[in-house]
Amino acid sequence: MEVPVTISGGALELGRPRLFLEIPAVLDLAISSDGTTMAIGRRPLETMASEVRVVLNWFEELERLVPTD
Repeated sequence: MEVPVTISGGALELGRPRLFLEIPAVLDLAISSDGTTMAIGRRPLETMASEVRVVLNWFEELERLVPTD
């Protein structure tokens, strides 16, 4: 993310945040202290999940399959 910064009359004004860089499968990101260099560790795209499954009411289903009483 990036945020435009301006100084007006001695006051610091921050603009609206926006996406600066989108990199899929980022594992790690490091930026040098002077801000001139960036290192990115990525996972191969072939190893990423192609879908996400959301399970609703999983606790009720678990209780049905493995009763506790």
